[in-house]
Amino acid sequence: MNVRIKDGLQLRKIGHRYMVVDVCSENVNMSTVYSLNATAADLWKLLEQGHSSLEELADWLCAQYEIDKATALQDVTKQLDEWKNFGLIRG
Repeated sequence: MNVRIKDGLQLRKIGHRYMVVDVCSENVNMSTVYSLNATAADLWKLLEQGHSSLEELADWLCAQYEIDKATALQDVTKQLDEWKNFGLIRG
């Protein structure tokens, strides 16, 4: 499964919070904002950098949190499914 972030979305850090916002030209549409925890924000950053496969994201999660691959795959799949349901990613 390769995923891409929907065009026009950007991750923003406001204080200690991370939010995905829809950037419209020079303005930011704040009518729909998605809040992310730090781990989800890091996964989003990896997607922004072109790491788009489930395997790559799960491997990163394993390295960061010393969890087994099966758990990492399950966690990443759950997060990607949620983002897909909200229309934030494609793939």
